[in-house]
Amino acid sequence: SLFPSPSLPLPPTVPPPSAPPQQPPSCPPPCSLPTPPSPGIPAHTIDHARASRGVAQCDAALKNPDGVFHQMWAPDGWRRRRWRAEACWGDWDGDAYWEAAIAGTVCDSNWYEGAIKRPDYEAPAPAVFGFDGAIDQYCAKACKDRGFADCNPDDSPHTCVKANMNMLYLVGEDVRNTGHGYNLCRNLEWQICAATSSLPGQQSSGLVFAPPPRELNL
Repeated sequence: SLFPSPSLPLPPTVPPPSAPPQQPPSCPPPCSLPTPPSPGIPAHTIDHARASRGVAQCDAALKNPDGVFHQMWAPDGWRRRRWRAEACWGDWDGDAYWEAAIAGTVCDSNWYEGAIKRPDYEAPAPAVFGFDGAIDQYCAKACKDRGFADCNPDDSPHTCVKANMNMLYLVGEDVRNTGHGYNLCRNLEWQICAATSSLPGQQSSGLVFAPPPRELNL
């Protein structure tokens, strides 16, 4: 028979399938949906007026011929340069000096010139940034941690080398045949070399700060 007999039980009723759960609208790249801030962390706001004032102050300082940004490049490291007086880059054109410094043309040098010979590091040697006294103490501790007994903080060139650290320590009045000793030109060159892991023996060991910037009182 084409119809079920009234005496037979009817098959159970099957409910219709549920609708798929609603999904949030897709966000095609580039996604423009805002990312909610992390719980407990206030959203960062930018004080544009203050930022503009900071830019203006820096611009004015750079343009001031009597300002520190012009005085700091004297050939003698502890003197102030007068406007249009000789700079520490010597006979170089200023732009040429900066290009050479950024290119790292002097990185493969003895940055302990006048104190000790160029060291041969046993392992990748990080570059130490910081104040002189803090660097001395940092290297002395690292030297002792490596098992050396003679780790004199007053002899930082030897102590930092024993600690397997790179530091800047230039002595004398004719560094790298420039006719001058330590100055901000040599300091900047060393910092660029350190930041690019180009100091002798540094390889990819990076930088160390003594003390860490978060501990400085500004």
